[in-house]
Amino acid sequence: MTLTAYQVGYDEKTRSECPNGFKLLDYNNELPHFKEIIPILTELQSRDWQPNEFVGFFSPRFFEKTGLEFNDIEKSYQKYQNSKDVILFSSFLPGTYYWLNPWEHGDWFNPGVGKISNLITKKNGISDNLADVPVPVNKFVFSHYLIAKRPFWEKWMELTKAYLELCEKSKRLAEFTTVYNGSNHSVHPFVVERFPSMLLWAQNFSSIQDEDYIQAKRLLCGSYAIRSAQEIPYWWTILSQRVNDPFHLLERMNLCKENFEQTDTDQFKNEYWSYRIWSSIYGGDSFTEQAQRYLSNKTIVVNELKVEAS
Repeated sequence: MTLTAYQVGYDEKTRSECPNGFKLLDYNNELPHFKEIIPILTELQSRDWQPNEFVGFFSPRFFEKTGLEFNDIEKSYQKYQNSKDVILFSSFLPGTYYWLNPWEHGDWFNPGVGKISNLITKKNGISDNLADVPVPVNKFVFSHYLIAKRPFWEKWMELTKAYLELCEKSKRLAEFTTVYNGSNHSVHPFVVERFPSMLLWAQNFSSIQDEDYIQAKRLLCGSYAIRSAQEIPYWWTILSQRVNDPFHLLERMNLCKENFEQTDTDQFKNEYWSYRIWSSIYGGDSFTEQAQRYLSNKTIVVNELKVEAS
C-alpha cells in the first residue's frame, strides 16, 4: 500500500512552503468560486492510482487547525491501512461531537449550506431528510482533512460532478453566497467540504477519526486549567461552567448520536437534545431547525441541575 498526501499551493508563498512529506497540488482553477475543489477534482480524474493507495488533500492551514503534520498522517495510515477505507483528521474536532451533523452546523455558521445539501441528496437519491440524520465522530469531518482509498474518491467525484451540473443549470445556485467571518462568500466550498460526511453516512465505507489525534486533543484540554484565558477556546470556556470535564460531555453526546443512528429510539435522541439545551455553546444553537422539529412535541423539564426532554 502507498500514501499520497497533497498540500494545495494557493500562491507563491504557500507553494514555496509545502512541508516535507506532502506533494504540492498547484491551485490552477478556472472556477475560483469553488476554490480548491476544482484542482482536487482535476487531480483525481487524471492520476494513476497505485493498488490500495490512500490519497488526501490538505490546505496550508492543516497544522494550524489540527496541530498535525505529515508524520502524524503517516502514522495513522500505518495503523489503519488494513482495516479502514477512510481516515479522518477533522478540523474543529469538538464540533464533530457537539453538532448533530455537518449540515446543522453549516446552516448555523454559513446559512444555506444545509438546504443546498438537502437538495443535492434528494436529486441524487441519497436521502429525503439529510438535515435530521445523526452523524457521529467517525463519519464527521470538516475541511476535507482525510485520506481515503480510490472507491471513496470515485464516489466523491461522482457527487461533485453532479453538483457542478446543478450549478450549470441554475444561475441562482451558481451565484449563491453565504456569510463567513462577517462577509459574503460563495457557498460552494462550504457545501462540498461536507460531501465526505455525506458519503460516509450514506455509503458502506469503513472510517475512523484518528484515535491518536483525539487523545492529543483530550490531553490538550487537560492543560487548559493552567493556561491563560487567551489560550482557551470559546467552547471550553462555556462548557467548563457547566461540567468538570467538557470533553467527557462531548463524548457522551457522540455516544448518543452513535446509538440513535443504530437504534432510532427516543431514549438517546432525548438525551442528546437534553445535553444540547443544557450546554448550549452559542446561545441560540438549541433552537436550530433540527432541534425545533424534534422537540416540538416533547416535554422539556428545566431546573438549575439539569434539562430533561421526554
